[in-house]
Amino acid sequence: MDFKAHSAPPCPQWGLIKTLLVMQLTAILLTVATLGVQAAGVAQTVTLTVKNVPLETVFKAIERQTNYVVFAPADVVEEDRKVTLDLRNVSLADALEACFKNMPYTWSIEGRVIAVERRLVSNEPATALPPPTEIHGRVTDSLGIPLEGASIMVKGAKRAIQTDAKGNFTLAVPDSSAVLVVSYTGMAPREVRLKHVGSIFTITLYPSNNPLDQAQVIAYGTNTRRLSVGSVSKITSDDIAQEPISNPMMALEGRVAGLDVSQTNGIPGSGQALTIRGLNSLNMTANNPLVLVDGVPFLSASLGNTGSLSGTYNGASYSLSMNSGLTPFNLLNPADIESISVLKDADATAIYGSRGSNGVILITTKKGKLGGQTQLDVNVSGGFGKVGHFMDLLNTPQYLEMRHEAFNNDGETPTAANAPDLLVWDTTRYTNWQKVLMGGAASYNNDQVSLSGGNENTHFIVNASHIEQGSVYPGGFGDNKDAGRFGIDHTSLNKRFKANFSVGYLVDNNTFTDSYFVQDALTLAPDAPPIHLPDGQLNWAGSTWTNPYSALQVK
Repeated sequence: MDFKAHSAPPCPQWGLIKTLLVMQLTAILLTVATLGVQAAGVAQTVTLTVKNVPLETVFKAIERQTNYVVFAPADVVEEDRKVTLDLRNVSLADALEACFKNMPYTWSIEGRVIAVERRLVSNEPATALPPPTEIHGRVTDSLGIPLEGASIMVKGAKRAIQTDAKGNFTLAVPDSSAVLVVSYTGMAPREVRLKHVGSIFTITLYPSNNPLDQAQVIAYGTNTRRLSVGSVSKITSDDIAQEPISNPMMALEGRVAGLDVSQTNGIPGSGQALTIRGLNSLNMTANNPLVLVDGVPFLSASLGNTGSLSGTYNGASYSLSMNSGLTPFNLLNPADIESISVLKDADATAIYGSRGSNGVILITTKKGKLGGQTQLDVNVSGGFGKVGHFMDLLNTPQYLEMRHEAFNNDGETPTAANAPDLLVWDTTRYTNWQKVLMGGAASYNNDQVSLSGGNENTHFIVNASHIEQGSVYPGGFGDNKDAGRFGIDHTSLNKRFKANFSVGYLVDNNTFTDSYFVQDALTLAPDAPPIHLPDGQLNWAGSTWTNPYSALQVK
């Protein structure tokens, strides 16, 4: 059988028929794809094991596992209903049904959003007003001035709007139980519940607690850092309380830019040098800043004289300068201070003239609180300190080798007079004099008692303290302070008369001497004789050395 192909004339409607077939096939494929996506979304599995957790926690877990977004009204989340679930690879629909079982909520899935709504119950009382779908409001400050650009958003949502030039805004909300979050630069954010204000209302914002607005004490009163034209630094009683110190000036170290606090030595109560923004004079005492305590000038120069000590040790001459005086700041009880302000330039010179050329330190003491109840505060603290690190010094063989080499280089012959460490002392001895002369523990004890109270017109404060501070040196040196202070302030009813009275008393018993334990610990030969003889007397080794413990015999 033979087959032959014949060409037929084309149908004039074939192009139109082909186009319709393609459109139908495309519509079928899109429908199948859409149904597949929805089916896949609902068919996603969820594994969740929780016990007595809030609904919000369950919503977040479902969002993480399914990449769906759960949208629920604020009142649903805030009702704080607890859920207990144990689900293993169940579908998203089964998970939602188990989650909302026995709860007055219903759910639906639209695209990638799981919408949670409250289930309508016929016997529920009707609300006074229907839930608004659109609200109108206005944002102002405490003076009623409209705030342009304030942000308003529904709590839990990610969309926010801003107020216009008159502070007005219009916002669509899910229901009347929504919570608005209102914020503005420089103002404290505020949350507003719509069910308490209605659909038309005004929101008032108040300034936030900014460090720039904290009060600073200056000669003519108080100011803020935001409005101050000079450089003013301030530390408060909270900052001072964090430091284990007996001298309030030590609390300024490292906290005030441009202020250098240096002690003449490490002994408690020793003199201090305070310089603000460098030295202005070659005369060191002329660089001291002006110090005022409650507006009264305070002596800041060290008490005592500066002297020098010179002599010869092992054939070498030396000259040392020392400051044996005590700092008057040691007479101030840190627990009595409310704040310390440091004025550095414009404020200092404009107010105090040439006296403020080196800067001004204003110390404000504590006062009783107005209208406060009588309050008793007791604070007891203690501790100890040790030298954290000793220097690496020569041992006895290294020291003897260095001494012999020094005599050879000088062409000198060691004798008992110029080299007792080589010819008289026991060259097999080794003593780490750092541990002997400054290896002790310095104890610290601070006991504070304060009583304050009063009413709106009169208030008082009574303080008592005892501070003990020891030393790492031998001999039981210490600095003991006992202080007491009483203050009373009164203001008339019409606020036109004010009076204040304060009196303080402090006794500082400092038993430290002008000894050179640190110098001896670093310069004594490691083969030096022992401190004591077998009978307990000081060892002078035939007057070949100066026993460092001789300083303890000075009365």
